[in-house]
Amino acid sequence: MANKVITRSFSTREKILLLIMVILAIAALYYFGLVKNVIDAQAENTAKLDEIEIQTQAQTALAARYTSMQQRLDALGPDKNLPVVAVYDNLENELMDLYAILENTTDSALDFKKPTLSDKTVRREIKISFITANYDSAFAVVSALQDGKYRSLVNDITMNGKLYANGEVESVSTSLTVTFFETTSGSINTSGLETENK
Repeated sequence: MANKVITRSFSTREKILLLIMVILAIAALYYFGLVKNVIDAQAENTAKLDEIEIQTQAQTALAARYTSMQQRLDALGPDKNLPVVAVYDNLENELMDLYAILENTTDSALDFKKPTLSDKTVRREIKISFITANYDSAFAVVSALQDGKYRSLVNDITMNGKLYANGEVESVSTSLTVTFFETTSGSINTSGLETENK
């Protein structure tokens, strides 16, 4: 017995519905496969560009302040208006100055290295970290350290701003190293010093 093939032609209404469904399927594939990915990528890139712009502005302000502080240091000259080189051991006085300078900061911490002696020069290195409300306050602390009563060197300065969603600064975390210079000339007691290897 021969197999019968049943054929059925679609009505005009069914053909139109099928055509509409095919068009919708193609449109959906195009949107989710290409357009949505492009839109998502654009949104992600825009957010990254906004973040980069905020960080760039902060770094520009940081560079300007560094330049200003360097100009102030250069204006002192090599031998004029320099702070006092105290006689060893001047730690107590140096700490009093540090605590006064850090008074308006939060979460301040000091990490002391053993003082070292080279010829008659004592170097006392202290790593300092603290948090301020903004960059201006952070720079004010750094400036106060540089302009302190006792001869010192401030370096290894890093500042990281914590930002709100709108780009405004919430707080600034700063870390740096300050090295105080003292002399053993006129010192009664030189215990606690580590001689530098030459």
